[in-house]
Amino acid sequence: MADLDKSQFNICSSFTLSWDDINCLVLLYQPIIGPEAMALYFTFNSLILRKSLDSETFSHIFLYDMLGYDTKKFLKLRQILEAIGLITTYYNDDSYVYLLSSPLSPKRFLSDGVLGVMLCSKVGMEVFNQLRSSFKVVKLDKKKYQNVTVSFDDVFSVDTKNDLISNDSDNYLINKKNSRNIKISNYDFDMNVFLNDIDQSLIETGPTDEFKAKIMETAKVYSFDEGDMAGLFLESLNNAGYFDDKLLKRKAKILYTYKYKKDLPSFSNNKEINGNEEIFAIENASGEDFLQSILGSSFKNEDLNTLNELNNILNLNPSVIRILIMHVIRILKGKETVDNPLRMPPISYFKKVADDWILEGTTDVYTAYNKYVLGIDNDSSKSKKVYKKKTPIRKKDKYEIENEHKDAMEGMEVL
Repeated sequence: MADLDKSQFNICSSFTLSWDDINCLVLLYQPIIGPEAMALYFTFNSLILRKSLDSETFSHIFLYDMLGYDTKKFLKLRQILEAIGLITTYYNDDSYVYLLSSPLSPKRFLSDGVLGVMLCSKVGMEVFNQLRSSFKVVKLDKKKYQNVTVSFDDVFSVDTKNDLISNDSDNYLINKKNSRNIKISNYDFDMNVFLNDIDQSLIETGPTDEFKAKIMETAKVYSFDEGDMAGLFLESLNNAGYFDDKLLKRKAKILYTYKYKKDLPSFSNNKEINGNEEIFAIENASGEDFLQSILGSSFKNEDLNTLNELNNILNLNPSVIRILIMHVIRILKGKETVDNPLRMPPISYFKKVADDWILEGTTDVYTAYNKYVLGIDNDSSKSKKVYKKKTPIRKKDKYEIENEHKDAMEGMEVL
């Protein structure tokens, strides 16, 4: 992995920011990501050449000098933009490519099960409603008017010759794709347990990846377990008897208020991140390169099978699994002798260590890296995570029924 200070970068895009985009970024995204991350995104956009929608090659030092950043500050802001879905980062040799994504439309942002909730939690319901009102447009009542518009062929005649149209396959017309690039990895949620708890025939499209992502997302945002989500699934059936994700949003808000006695979940940035580039190298190395780097001459081709099997059976982030392997191998190296040479332990050994990590709450990449690579344990006083029995599907109580009658979701129907 190249030193970020010495590396170069290019910026690519497939769109130009409109005035509506800028309003959406400033009023909806900025309260969540902060003005400094917003400034970095606008700077990336400004460095793009309008003709080609990519940039010249710049050094990161150029960017630091222009914005007054150091490496640590830049990485923090870049990762915020990645997490919110505004940029995607690619790396090759000693250079980076930052692919910009356009912001969601105000309607999609406000109705998004993650972004809408985060914004409302950040600014409060009153400001949220004011922001939403600022994007509303009064519809014209067309019933009072008669449509007298002429058709295309009333004005134009068609010529089948198209000699003027270029069919250059190396170029493309600008087509703004308003995609949502947020990735949520809820490794504490067991999808198989949830699916076994519900009647999957009530999912009209079946348990698609989109359905699973919606369930994982909701569970993460509202801190729900598999039992909670199974109950919400039953409460989110429409009149036809099928699951409706719009109902899920409403019911999740009600359950959250009931369970945690709060209107909305609060969000904050993760604790200080160490070793970002080292983590990037761990995550992006091929399986063989990764194992050779820690096993050296002891590496055998069958060790790759062990790595792949661990990725399939352990309920952990693949990057956490790699850090776990690094930790185990480092311990075994300390016990290596002529009679006890270094070798990859059996899968059962790794499963035992993984169970211990899950019990103590070491399930995300940065906690694992800080604790077991850097030796930093910022949460030593935190109580260990204990497995709980699955929460039974609950019945509605008086609180929920009253709130539903009062339309507790008034002003939050988009969430």
